[in-house]
Amino acid sequence: ATFSGSFSLLRGDYAIGEGAWSKFDIVANDVRIDFTIIATP
Repeated sequence: ATFSGSFSLLRGDYAIGEGAWSKFDIVANDVRIDFTIIATP
């Protein structure tokens, strides 16, 4: 079975990134996460 999906999150809501990386002009605040999970018996 394969499960794929995606979601977006705002880094600022979860305090992701520290120091220079916390600035949104270096790494966007809105980050999209794409994932695929493959389950085998």
